[in-house]
Amino acid sequence: MRYFTGIQPSGRLHLGNYFSAIRPILAAAEAGHDVFVFVADYHALTTQRDPLALRENVSRLCREMVACGLGKCHLFRQSDVPEIAEIALLLGMFARLGNLQRSHAFSDKIKKGVACDLGLLTYPILMAADILACEAEVVPVGQDQQQHLEIAVDTAKRVNNLFKGVFPIIPKGQLSRSETLPGVDGKKMSKSAGNYIAVFEDYADLRKKINSIVSEPVGIADPKPKNSPILALYRQVASDAEYLEMEASFDAGGVGYGHYKSQLLDKMDAFIAPLRDSFASVSQADVDNVFACGAAEARKAARRVLGRFRSAVGLAVPVS
Repeated sequence: MRYFTGIQPSGRLHLGNYFSAIRPILAAAEAGHDVFVFVADYHALTTQRDPLALRENVSRLCREMVACGLGKCHLFRQSDVPEIAEIALLLGMFARLGNLQRSHAFSDKIKKGVACDLGLLTYPILMAADILACEAEVVPVGQDQQQHLEIAVDTAKRVNNLFKGVFPIIPKGQLSRSETLPGVDGKKMSKSAGNYIAVFEDYADLRKKINSIVSEPVGIADPKPKNSPILALYRQVASDAEYLEMEASFDAGGVGYGHYKSQLLDKMDAFIAPLRDSFASVSQADVDNVFACGAAEARKAARRVLGRFRSAVGLAVPVS
């Protein structure tokens, strides 16, 4: 099976990203699937207006992806595959305006009175071009992206109904089953909220963040609430037996939060340390090589798709 997914360069990868997206991608690759993962630098332009910040974010994300072990996948930057932009242009000729206007990303901002540009309106069409250009069969999606995938599928089917055989592979979504990981404030871990633990967090910052985790004001002798971020984070890095032991201790009471935070710090650092070392060892040459190879593979597929699309609608097919 060919899997396909993308990551926006909006800042440092955090543990929420790792456990909900990176780990399932690695599992798919290790299971022998053909996996394409791209850095969504075109998509980032819908919100990022600082060119220096965008370059820095893209550069760091590329290095982080390689350090996470994603080099076993086909990694590429969206802007390194120019065929995607032309496929998006052609798809836009057949997309339903009503679907685009009803997409959550666009309609929610319109309701709030936020000024929106064409990039946000056509975001689902560019996403459709990403997916269809790589002839993806399976697309892991979160709940917030499921509607965009439906628009991609609807548009691809509409093109196929008008011009037979342009997209012989219609992608299917694979809804993420990962639990939402809380940040240090107990709310959903996110970059915008600043409550995250980075995948490559150094030890001093990791200790500071874990010690700052919000906890319910209960006595040492009292049972601790199980919705604590400490327990949720510990579950990701501890063995099942270790997690159950901490959970039982939460129920029993008699232990303070400081002890649990110390346990979490030890386990979290043991998990992060090898990733931290991997990040430090990745050279720019390593990153450039991995992404050049990935872009070459993505362009092979995209050229096939674009050739079929141009031919079907009556345009000249350029010599590759």
